[in-house]
Amino acid sequence: MNAPSKETLRLLLKIAKEVPTLKKTERNEAARFNYPSIDGYYEKVASLAKDAGLLWVMRETEFNLAEMKDELVSKVTYAFDIYTNDGDFVKDFMTISVMLPYSDAQTSGIAASFSDKIFMRTLFKVGTGEPDADSLAGRKKS
Repeated sequence: MNAPSKETLRLLLKIAKEVPTLKKTERNEAARFNYPSIDGYYEKVASLAKDAGLLWVMRETEFNLAEMKDELVSKVTYAFDIYTNDGDFVKDFMTISVMLPYSDAQTSGIAASFSDKIFMRTLFKVGTGEPDADSLAGRKKS
């Protein structure tokens, strides 16, 4: 990874300061929780970045299937490159891997949208009101 310029770092901080808390507009009935949709991230976070002159491109760099506990699981890794309208380009700014049950062609789309959410949430510290990992520790899987 080449280091982002000072101007790009200032731009990232500016965007992070403007990002609102996202509303949980969608419901996962199987796991019984609400969550912000990918469209909410695009409308609130990606649009702020775009308006400020920042764009990122997600590239799939790895896709593997493995059997775990008699279930086919996919591991997909994405690299994120960032671009600014000032001409700064940072290749491999962030890398994210996602593991999820493999079902069909939708698996790729699910992994991609989840990775894009993780990227935005991590980079811009997007608040969603979700409980943190500590609150889930010791929770029994139903």
